[in-house]
Amino acid sequence: MNSVGCNKQTWDKLYEKNQNYLEYPNENLVVLSHRHLRTNTKNQKLLDLGFGSGNNLIYFIKRGYECYGCEISQSSIELTKKRLEDLKLAAELSLFNKELPYPDNFFDIVIAWHNLNYNDFESLKFEIAEVQRILKPSGVFIGTLVRKNDIIVNWSECICEKTYKVKTCYPQSGAIVFVVENDDEIKKIFNMFSELKIGYHETSFNEIISSHWIIMGKKK
Repeated sequence: MNSVGCNKQTWDKLYEKNQNYLEYPNENLVVLSHRHLRTNTKNQKLLDLGFGSGNNLIYFIKRGYECYGCEISQSSIELTKKRLEDLKLAAELSLFNKELPYPDNFFDIVIAWHNLNYNDFESLKFEIAEVQRILKPSGVFIGTLVRKNDIIVNWSECICEKTYKVKTCYPQSGAIVFVVENDDEIKKIFNMFSELKIGYHETSFNEIISSHWIIMGKKK
């Protein structure tokens, strides 16, 4: 089974069993979006790619964006639909199957937060090319990739160069993870984007390290 198939199975099982979803949006994404996205959200189409349980998606809906969400996991879609219904909010949710189900030049903004690393190199490159396809000219991409010292890498075994499989003792057991090691690798992977900005965010508490590259760019 390829990385997409493995990860689909992992997330379906996780969201079917675990209703303890993330309640609040990621604080780093909140700060970044306020600093770098337009304050006028009217008529701005935004895609939350890999929205999980919808915590960031709900935040962007409340800010006034016309929101869409796409996931490889049907159980994630069902969970988020229920959350949106309870909150009386609306977004168009779709299943990611082979290609992103949107026309060319459709979105003003694509967010891919804490999920792009659930790929191997080939599927990552394909997904980024799809993001570039569906963005409008000068549309903005904001996303993350996991760094090598993140806890999920420590709970994984290397199966080939820069590609890991999460061990059974971690919640995302069986998932495939691709790890980017430096800025130069990121620049090569995201070479279809202009005005590329690269940074990272890392926290360490109780021997648990969370470490992610942060990438922002515009469609050429």
